[in-house]
Amino acid sequence: MVYFGSTDKTVHALDAATGKRIWQTLRAGRPSTPNPVVADGRVLLGCRDGYFYAFDAATGGLVWSYRAAGPISFSAAYDKGALYFADKHNHVYALDARDGNLIWKSPQLPGAGLFSWWPVLNGQRVLVPGTNNFAKGQGGPSLHELDIKDLFPRGAKRLELIGPKDEEGWIDARRVVEYYRQHPQRQTLHVLDRATVSRRRWRRSCSGAIPTTNRLPPLVGPEGHVFTSTAWLTTRTTFRGGSQPGRWARPC
Repeated sequence: MVYFGSTDKTVHALDAATGKRIWQTLRAGRPSTPNPVVADGRVLLGCRDGYFYAFDAATGGLVWSYRAAGPISFSAAYDKGALYFADKHNHVYALDARDGNLIWKSPQLPGAGLFSWWPVLNGQRVLVPGTNNFAKGQGGPSLHELDIKDLFPRGAKRLELIGPKDEEGWIDARRVVEYYRQHPQRQTLHVLDRATVSRRRWRRSCSGAIPTTNRLPPLVGPEGHVFTSTAWLTTRTTFRGGSQPGRWARPC
């Protein structure tokens, strides 16, 4: 079986071998574009009408729905009967997948909205990619240029470290931590506690220049390090980026 939402405001189920349609839901208020999660005999996905829906995987019948604070185009993660997703008003949710009851809802996080991709679950933490909401405008500075100007003193050398490095190679990043504490809207990775929904003290922000989109979800390596990528320059004809290996934080 293949399950997907559509801009026709419905969810479809097809036979994967033949492409024959098995069922199609009734129309929702707006299109459903996130990737669905299929678990426990149900198809689970959010919708731009602000509802998160659970459909019977065999029949397409509506099992339950949950009203979020804003439109949902953020795919969900599933683990041990719980669903985790976000809305465009920058709230993250945990729902009971059996009945749609709310387990917790985060405070409104900084940024321009959680528009796309999905949260990454790692142990007792929920990693949510933040927003690339600082585009390079007509003649204006990029976020990369703003970061350099604000973080480094006048006369700093090219590729100068943000702080002193110890014998093990760890960099004292207190300067950049304080910078992003003062500019919470530039944070690119939100780390939530799955049990309490409190925000973890550490988070990383990278330079970026793509408007009104979310950064790619992070990867968690076997040793618990988090890896994230960032685009640091975009123009009409050029897109450049790089990876920031997870040495910027202790293991999750």
